[in-house]
Amino acid sequence: MVGVESDGARNNERGTAGKVHQCPYCEYYSERKDHVTKHIRTHTGEKPYTCHYCFYSATTKDKVKQHVRTHTGEKPYTCAHCSYCAAKKDTLIQHIRSHTGEKPLACPYCPFHSSTRNNLNNHIRIHTGEKPYACSLCPYRASQRSALLKHMSNH
Repeated sequence: MVGVESDGARNNERGTAGKVHQCPYCEYYSERKDHVTKHIRTHTGEKPYTCHYCFYSATTKDKVKQHVRTHTGEKPYTCAHCSYCAAKKDTLIQHIRSHTGEKPLACPYCPFHSSTRNNLNNHIRIHTGEKPYACSLCPYRASQRSALLKHMSNH
C-alpha cells in the first residue's frame, strides 16, 4: 500500500524511502528492499519462480515470463519498420538497428562501432589476441566460433 511518511516522503511495499537495506553477504545496498532481495539471490542461488511447462526456475518473475515465451511462441514486440516480431525487447532493439544503421557500441581500441555486443566482442579479440575457442583434437585455438567450426570440419 502506498502512503506518505510523516516527513512527506512517499513509501510503498518495496521499501520505505530513505531507509537503506544492506546485503548480508557483501557491500551492496539499496533504498529498495526488493532490489536487495533480488540481489541476495545471486549469493544464495535461490530461484523461487518456476515455469509451468518445464523444470526451469529463475530469480525473478520477469525471467520466467520471458522463458515461458519459448514454449508459447508469444512474440509481443513488433518492429515499426517491417513485420518482424520478437519475444524479447532487447532482440527487437537489435533488429531495429538493422533498419536505422545505429551502431552505439564502441571499440575501446579503435574507431570501430557495432550494433550488437556479440559483434563488438568478436572485433575486440583482434586487438587482445584472445582465442577462447579450442579444438578438442589438436592445439588449434580460434578467436571466433565460426573459425573453430571450419577448422573442425578438416579433422
